[in-house]
Amino acid sequence: MPVDIAQLAGGALGGAAASSVLALTIGQGKERRELLAKVLQCIGELEQKRWADSSLQGFREAVLALRAAALIAGAHHDVVDHYVFLARVARRASDQAMEQSGGEASGIPTELFALVEGAASLVVDHLWHPYRKRIAITRGLKKNRSVERSLREDADLERMDWSPPLVYG
Repeated sequence: MPVDIAQLAGGALGGAAASSVLALTIGQGKERRELLAKVLQCIGELEQKRWADSSLQGFREAVLALRAAALIAGAHHDVVDHYVFLARVARRASDQAMEQSGGEASGIPTELFALVEGAASLVVDHLWHPYRKRIAITRGLKKNRSVERSLREDADLERMDWSPPLVYG
């Protein structure tokens, strides 16, 4: 039985191409998971540092670290900016509560806490399933912003500083 060199070479070449594509896909999946893990880690650090008992400089550094990690991971800035904005509002609310309580650590309104938590979840969901959850993320962002607007009008929360920072970072 004669061996056809063209067929043998074609099979070897096809096998090599398939294995390289598979290795590339597996490698990209691992890299993507590492990028997502970094964003999750940065969100965790920001959540810890958004309370008044931590330094303002540490909070700013956590914001910058999150923005950098989210940029590298390919996050849309609207989702990340919204979360960072609400984290800043929560930080200012925590500072105000601490001042009003005479320097003791104090909490923030439950509604604001839930709003920030929801925005953080949107960042994670957006990065975890960027295409499959595009519509759900858009709806979630609109809903989160709607709740934000209603909180701004709430008489108990209207004294909070909802202004965006002049410089991000």
